[in-house]
Amino acid sequence: MEIEATRAVRPEGRLDAAAGEELVADVTALARSGAPRLRVDLSAVTALDSRGIAALCRARRCAAERGVPLAVEGASGPVADFLAMARFDELLREPSAPSAGAPREGLLERLGAAALGRAASLRASWDLGLETIYWAAVAPLEGRSGWRWDRLAMELERVGTAGAPIVCLIAFLMGLIMAFQAAAQLRQFGADIFCADLVGVAITRELGPLMAAIVVAGRSGSAIAAELGTMVVGQEVDALVSMGIRPAPYLVVPKVLALAIALPCLAALADLVGVLGGFTIGVGVLGLGPGLYLEQTARAVLPLDVLTGLVKACVFGLIVAMVGCRQGLAVEGGAEGVGRATTSSVVQAIVWIIVADGLFTALFFYL
Repeated sequence: MEIEATRAVRPEGRLDAAAGEELVADVTALARSGAPRLRVDLSAVTALDSRGIAALCRARRCAAERGVPLAVEGASGPVADFLAMARFDELLREPSAPSAGAPREGLLERLGAAALGRAASLRASWDLGLETIYWAAVAPLEGRSGWRWDRLAMELERVGTAGAPIVCLIAFLMGLIMAFQAAAQLRQFGADIFCADLVGVAITRELGPLMAAIVVAGRSGSAIAAELGTMVVGQEVDALVSMGIRPAPYLVVPKVLALAIALPCLAALADLVGVLGGFTIGVGVLGLGPGLYLEQTARAVLPLDVLTGLVKACVFGLIVAMVGCRQGLAVEGGAEGVGRATTSSVVQAIVWIIVADGLFTALFFYL
């Protein structure tokens, strides 16, 4: 190995373990001698193995420890190809001084970036919604395959039947709590019987659909986002696209239809169980007759109240499904991205459910 007066080390022949040790020793000696810059010329190297690459890394580290920049140059042919294949081609780049760091973004820049990101997200959600509407409602009328009945039945079992116990438990407890709270106030006026009116109307119009939707958002909406996000990370969605299968009719439409069908059923079940919770308190605590309580409930709860709650539940189901699918299909960053999408799907679904419930309440009030 020849050491030039220009502070360069030029290995020759095959750069293996033995030649690498010699290279490291020469670079270390030159760095200790006070050389301002060093370079390793690989133009005379005909072969290179992994131990030679390790020697180059050690040589650069030894020079850096003494504050001397080391450049690796002259690699060509198989040597350069091997460096690139092993992803060590950065050794061929000139060492650069550490940057001072990118300037911090100003407030307007951050607000602009956030606004653009939100606009892009809304546009993607809009496109997904239109595609879902087409494959769910328009494509079957055109004779194209839009509904996958096997997947729809599977999703109905997952979001409907499997979610019924927790919805019933929450609804029953809500009926108990409302009856207790109503009894504490109505008893002062001797109007215990109107506890049936309050529980029945509140459960059927508001709390039944709302609590069922929130439970489903936390249970099924997060599962949808996690499932689709895992498929995106595992490139399963890309595999479907490469096979000519559209993700919307195969993955999104069954989930949307299942939640739009299952959530009104769960809301109706929550209505019955919630009224049963109020009936338990009215009969067991307030001492009202069972027949009297049920008659008062039937007199207070109108068919329009039940229909209003079911319409809300259907819209809430669409919201939960679309938010979960959108967040799942937009996952980036591996497992961490799946976690963020799962959390975001639950939060966004609950927020949009509350917003939709407020709009429905105002609309039905004026109608």
